[in-house]
Amino acid sequence: MNKRLGTYQAFFLAAAMILTGCQTVAPIASTPSGKPEAIFTSTSAEDISGRIASACMSQGLMVFDQSNYQVLCGKTMTGGDSVMAQLLIGNSYSTTPEQKIRFAIANTGSGIRVQASQWIETQMAFGQMRRQELNGGKHFNDVQNFLYSIGGTGFRAYSAQPVHHTPAPKPNAHPQPEDDMDNVECRNEKKIPGSTYVTARKFCLPDGSIVRVIR
Repeated sequence: MNKRLGTYQAFFLAAAMILTGCQTVAPIASTPSGKPEAIFTSTSAEDISGRIASACMSQGLMVFDQSNYQVLCGKTMTGGDSVMAQLLIGNSYSTTPEQKIRFAIANTGSGIRVQASQWIETQMAFGQMRRQELNGGKHFNDVQNFLYSIGGTGFRAYSAQPVHHTPAPKPNAHPQPEDDMDNVECRNEKKIPGSTYVTARKFCLPDGSIVRVIR
């Protein structure tokens, strides 16, 4: 009995990981809502609604609803994905799970903002609906790229890229010039070891340090 329970729990965990997407996949953008989003400029809500619906159809999805405010696309799940989804949110009496994506469309005045939400759902024997949000990194990136592919922009600047910090100055770095005459740099490559030379009003020493000329 314990062995069977352990096998079931392992299978359930695997189903959850597969369907919700690998959380370790880094998102390609960081949007204000945390959901896939994009901005469309020089266009209308009607045009964007049509682009989304057409792109859904091109990817083999059904368009369940379309207006200037939202587009709802989806498909009936099949094969192993369907089995995993039914195990995760349903049972042997529930309907075949469906995967759906809703694109909310809003006119911001400066452009059309589109925000996507995705989930899987099934109807239980007594009519109640069960739903599981799909918010893993892979699912996020797939829909974000979908929005980019139909002309969306606006959040690439938030992309999760490593931050490059300006390195701290080295201890022997030259001090900032105090006036225009001090802008002449000390050319270390021309120095003779153990000697000094004068550049404008500065002495340049072999170690790169500077001594001011006393007037």
